[in-house]
Amino acid sequence: MISMFRILPMFAVLTLSLHVNAQDAVSAQEEVSTQTKAKAPTAPPKDVDEEITNARLRASTGAKRRYSLQTAFNYNGGSIEKPLAKERPNLSPGTLYTDPAKLTGSVSGKYRMTDHDNLNLGVGVGWLTPTYEGQRGQVENPYVSYSRVFKAGRFQNVLGTSFTKYTADQAVDIKRLNFSAGADYTVLTSFSTGTDIGVGVLYSREIYRAGGAGLQDAIGAYPFAEQALTDRFSLRTVYRGFTYYNTTADKGRFIRDDPTQSFGVGISVARDLYLYPNVQWVWADIKSEKTNVALSANINL
Repeated sequence: MISMFRILPMFAVLTLSLHVNAQDAVSAQEEVSTQTKAKAPTAPPKDVDEEITNARLRASTGAKRRYSLQTAFNYNGGSIEKPLAKERPNLSPGTLYTDPAKLTGSVSGKYRMTDHDNLNLGVGVGWLTPTYEGQRGQVENPYVSYSRVFKAGRFQNVLGTSFTKYTADQAVDIKRLNFSAGADYTVLTSFSTGTDIGVGVLYSREIYRAGGAGLQDAIGAYPFAEQALTDRFSLRTVYRGFTYYNTTADKGRFIRDDPTQSFGVGISVARDLYLYPNVQWVWADIKSEKTNVALSANINL
């Protein structure tokens, strides 16, 4: 008869061997599972154009790629009579300073965080009174912004916030501005006739350097309408009659700004290239010399 003392060591060795083999099998299975997960393709972002059909909203919120370059440019010129004048007329009391005619823009890197959320980090660029001698361009006003693009029911929505550090000569040396923070919301609905109707809501707050004074807070609602003429061209108008502002000298009193209107032609050259030449006027004093001409462009790469 085999001694019990000889069987026990053999049984222990056999048990240990089976345990080691089982561990190896589990480890091999986990490794294969990990490799399979690593090789699994990442789901591509959803096509946001299925939710946002308005050409201007598409272009103004950037390209659909995960990483892209987003740019926007504006030429704020003189009146209809003198579109290339050095100064542009004040249309309302809310404009506390006579701004020079200026070509401005923003260039930012855009990161599409989710199918609907975007983060931008960029700088402004500016050129005072283009075509005049002695003028120069400058990189100005770095900013960070967040936006969310989505559709709820039949309504297309864009929600955004931004924070800007002023560095432009006009803002720093003359207006004594330091920072700006703001939030905006745009909502619109489309009809089968090619008509889009919506409203934009905006709040902004200016933070001044020591000795600075001027406009402090501004809040407004801007109804707008667009009518498609073709797939590329549309007519657009914006009514700015619900704008209220206060000043650093009287923060407790909000003043209603004079109502103004803009009218222009939207040109959708491509999905990520949109042009908008327009003219603006004040309803209380309709004169050709009290108009502003402008051209905006959204270009995404």
